[in-house]
Amino acid sequence: MRDPYTVLGVPKSVSEKDLKSAYRRLAKAHHPDQNQDDPKAHAKFAEISSAYDFLS
Repeated sequence: MRDPYTVLGVPKSVSEKDLKSAYRRLAKAHHPDQNQDDPKAHAKFAEISSAYDFLS
């Protein structure tokens, strides 16, 4: 897995509120249901979710 901070596009000094906000923004943008034509959407969404789980 890539660096979770890089995946979420946040600095290492991110607050819990900003971390959650970044996760929600990315999860919404890359959710497989919103990107049915993109075969990589599921993998990207899984990476975003894993990064958030690791940091929270």
